Amino acid sequence: MWDTAIRARLNKDLIPGIMNGESGDHYVKFLSGIQNIIEEYRIAENLPPNSIVAKKIDEYHYVRIVMTKKGPLQEKAKSKGKYMAPPNATKFNMPDNLRGRSIHERIIPTLCNLKNMLVGLKELQGDGALLKPWEKRSYDAYLIHKFEKEILNSQIEDWKGIIRRHILRSDPLELGASCIDIYLVAYVSDTIGPGKKEFFRYIKEKRISQKDNAIQAIWQVGKGDGVFLEILHKDGSIKDKEFIKKWINGEVDD
Repeated sequence: MWDTAIRARLNKDLIPGIMNGESGDHYVKFLSGIQNIIEEYRIAENLPPNSIVAKKIDEYHYVRIVMTKKGPLQEKAKSKGKYMAPPNATKFNMPDNLRGRSIHERIIPTLCNLKNMLVGLKELQGDGALLKPWEKRSYDAYLIHKFEKEILNSQIEDWKGIIRRHILRSDPLELGASCIDIYLVAYVSDTIGPGKKEFFRYIKEKRISQKDNAIQAIWQVGKGDGVFLEILHKDGSIKDKEFIKKWINGEVDD
């Protein structure tokens, strides 16, 4: 919540005196001000049960203040009376949760990509117990056990279609981090902009992780698996917008 843009807005409107956060006293005043806001507006009472209030406030501030900051292209568009979305953005809004599955939670970094795991699984003749620990995390994330026989009895060129269909048919709440990483990369690309730099900034600002190695792993797996499944381009931007739309809406391919 201690973001420059957020701090400037709160200093102006709701918590005067926190300035630009030059001292510890300013931070203490900020925390006290946030507590007052929670109580005055009865925020906790209006959130779903078991919500983490501070995180919800952080997300609200990020969307309303940070994400609405206008860059040069947006300022130029504003002068013409319109707002420009990131280049190649979808024509539909991508939510920050996938049918109830938050893209900010249970994002566990792993270095194993989907293709390598499947190749290893086939070499092991389907004995998932012999997979390496990091390969097993990918196996579990995609719920491979549900359609393992179909994978083993097919050629490598057929795997993309099999897994894409399976992803659409699966409950996002059951899917693991490696699979959700694809949507996370797509979401950042569509709402903020494509590329590794924007992805790193978003992950840190959303406090998913502050470690560069962990963020690199999330980016590498999400982008790599997305490219393998022909859902994403190599810069993380969305290649198959219809697939993403179906994923959001819970539409299943025949």
